[in-house]
Amino acid sequence: MPLGQRLTILLKVLGVFLLMGPPVGALTFFAGMGVYGVSQTGDIASVWWLSLFGLIYGVPLSYLMGIAPAAAAGFILGAAAALHRTPGFLFSIATGFLVGLWLVYAGGSSIAPPSAETASDNVPAILLIATCLVPTVLCWALARCIIRRMPASSSCPVATGHPPG
Repeated sequence: MPLGQRLTILLKVLGVFLLMGPPVGALTFFAGMGVYGVSQTGDIASVWWLSLFGLIYGVPLSYLMGIAPAAAAGFILGAAAALHRTPGFLFSIATGFLVGLWLVYAGGSSIAPPSAETASDNVPAILLIATCLVPTVLCWALARCIIRRMPASSSCPVATGHPPG
């Protein structure tokens, strides 16, 4: 494959991750916070207000916090697609998990072994990992469809306009 084509693949993947990753991560974060809040208080109304706050403030400001993890995951998956072959979803799950761990440890936190005493202490770390994992998998599903040559019978999870079969 020529260098120009490899570079195009890398830039397309990075573009998807940089544009879509932070807002999807913010929505994942606020959904996780809502679920955690309901599990602690039982107040369903707080989920509505937290979701509204997330849409109004969290999504636009998500680029401040989420651009570095999105760029890291996009670069890893884009480089793998450009240099070797198109990675599968297991590779994207592993990438999202590792980028989430990096975000947890870069923030000065750690993950304690699970026990009854440390269960509530791990919630922020688990939420940060999920905030990286979910957007990585979803962005990769979209980027994978963009960089592939899509035949009439596509296995992409995004609608292609072609009938199945």
